[in-house]
Amino acid sequence: MQLNKDIQTNGSTSALLLQSDCCMQPFSVHNGECLQWLKSLPDKCCDIFTDPPYNVGKDYGVWNDAMPDEEYAAWISDVLTECKRVANVLIVYVPKKWNLLYWNVLGSEFQEIILPFRPAGAIRYGYSNQFNKLLTNAKPKCKKPVLNVWDNMPQPGLGFFFREETYDHPGYTSEAITKRAIMQLCVSDVIADPFTGTGTTAVAALDAGKKFIGSEINAEYVAIAEKRVQRFINAPKLF
Repeated sequence: MQLNKDIQTNGSTSALLLQSDCCMQPFSVHNGECLQWLKSLPDKCCDIFTDPPYNVGKDYGVWNDAMPDEEYAAWISDVLTECKRVANVLIVYVPKKWNLLYWNVLGSEFQEIILPFRPAGAIRYGYSNQFNKLLTNAKPKCKKPVLNVWDNMPQPGLGFFFREETYDHPGYTSEAITKRAIMQLCVSDVIADPFTGTGTTAVAALDAGKKFIGSEINAEYVAIAEKRVQRFINAPKLF
């Protein structure tokens, strides 16, 4: 698939990465498990926005989302460690059950961004959830500080009030939240997502004028991501 789009680059992206085959096009996805793919990337070569699987038994087709807790904890710790090595800015969704593990692996320099929603959510340990959360090491340099509570953001699970196409992905991530995170927090010219899914981060990255690289284990999701990216590139632009 030929995707042609001019992308400007600057010093915040590794020259080694920009010279690699995966950055010859604005969009590149490795179809396979993410950990080895992450290990193939150089240090501090990109920014990462990602929403990992939470090990709650969702049907991702070819991925086991119901590992024993010890196995999941070891695996996601390795993934997060590699993400931290690879990324200048790392932004990651955090599941409630694994909040402490994620934060311990990532480090105390990571800050919370709270994503509240009013309808009662999933019940865990007697509590009805009403927010999701991001952790990030971004250090915004805006004239105005970035808020750490993002109200009124569309999120999956809100029924009638969530109007984005989910592409039948059980762990679909809000494109609106992804775009805001990349626009406000990311500094590199290449955005990566080791859990590309159906391409939400890819479209948001291209919309921000950046390149995208990613990994996705499910070939069906890769095909959907490619179609979404092609549709975005072919769409008329107002400016």
